[in-house]
Amino acid sequence: MQNIECLHEISVLSFSVDILFMFLGIIEELVKRHRQIDAVHFVQAFGLSETFPPAPLLKTYVEELKDTIENNGDATATSLKVC
Repeated sequence: MQNIECLHEISVLSFSVDILFMFLGIIEELVKRHRQIDAVHFVQAFGLSETFPPAPLLKTYVEELKDTIENNGDATATSLKVC
């Protein structure tokens, strides 16, 4: 009986690791697509602040927004889009 419990715990842990890697991939993809605000929402929703601290993501968002404003003379609706 103990072996079955151990196997169940191993399968649950394996599933948890798989889910974590899936979440990390989603966050990395959001960052790659310059959707830091969405990434921060995702990080907060799933408690991944230790792996993806929100401050650097938000700092990158602000820096990209500044660059957009400087280059275009005005922030476009696309650069300010938050979903």
